[in-house]
Amino acid sequence: MSKATQNELQRARRAWIEAEERADQRIDLGGVEPLLFRRLPPGVYRVGGRRGVSLEEPRRRVHVDEGLHLGIFPVTQCQFLLWVQAVGADHSFAFEGTDLLPAEGLDWWQAMAFCAWLNETEQVPRGWVASLPNEWLWEVACRAGGETEYSNGDGVVCLDQIGWHADNAGDRTHSVGAKATNAWGLHDLHGNVHELCSNAWDEGEPRKQPPTMRAFDPGEVEAAASAALDRAPTARTVRTVRGC
Repeated sequence: MSKATQNELQRARRAWIEAEERADQRIDLGGVEPLLFRRLPPGVYRVGGRRGVSLEEPRRRVHVDEGLHLGIFPVTQCQFLLWVQAVGADHSFAFEGTDLLPAEGLDWWQAMAFCAWLNETEQVPRGWVASLPNEWLWEVACRAGGETEYSNGDGVVCLDQIGWHADNAGDRTHSVGAKATNAWGLHDLHGNVHELCSNAWDEGEPRKQPPTMRAFDPGEVEAAASAALDRAPTARTVRTVRGC
């Protein structure tokens, strides 16, 4: 392991220690780091591009209800492998290096099946439903209430502080938590890996009024999971990814 990778891993481990102290909720998985969550402040937030990006215009308001949480970190390889081993799925990762690398190379069905598997464990808090966020909720969490180009300001200097991207990642993934958090204490929402959202891709979506963000329907999670390991390869819907 190179000196740079060792330093990165040390930063990430410090971030995990700090995150455990400020987490609003957790799911213990046994043998690996727990899934840690932050509560998203309810309120009305603005989403959409402000710099002439046509795919993200026009700007509009999103209502976030009480009781929604988002993971502080992307799911790691070690966490995702627990599901792979539990159900006998066939999956491998493209990158190796540390035990805090983010899970990658999975499709939407696998991600939803992982969420459904979490819902079957006894560690999920009573009344909770684990699922992927839709893209509006993801953007609200990423912006953390701000309206700048990136969650911590404008320009590539700000991006370097909080995200791994094409100019600083070296064509590989990095330990989650090695970069700074946004204002809500969430890591790696800018860069490192693409992050899957629950909704299908719709070119006209930015021109629609987003629904109020409420707790997820467990039926959708269960239905997606039941089809995840038994599907026709040609029957995939193009899904939304964010974080690039």
